Amino acid sequence: MSIIVLAMLFGIPFALKSNSKAIFKNEKEMAEIINGVWQTGNSEFDFTLTIDGNSAYMSNGNKVDEPSKIVLVPDNGYFYFESNGNEKDSRYNVIYDNGEYVIKTEKWEYRKQK
Repeated sequence: MSIIVLAMLFGIPFALKSNSKAIFKNEKEMAEIINGVWQTGNSEFDFTLTIDGNSAYMSNGNKVDEPSKIVLVPDNGYFYFESNGNEKDSRYNVIYDNGEYVIKTEKWEYRKQK
């Protein structure tokens, strides 16, 4: 009986965690998942992140940035723009949340456009 209680107590933190950082086997697998158009929402004021291979660009309304090279870090589940460097606050974390991938930064959450 005590083993069941201990198993339940240790299992609770894992059950409460609704999302986890995605870990990929290699850059190819990660690129296949993140390639595409990601948005923070559906209004004209939301940001759009478009990823194509090893480059990405941001857009918002009529403003579109030039594509920039991104660096994939598949074993840690994040990427960053090469021009920003690999700093903690410039990382785009790929999270697996409720059956779908989400890209998160310290300020924004992007969901893949369907």
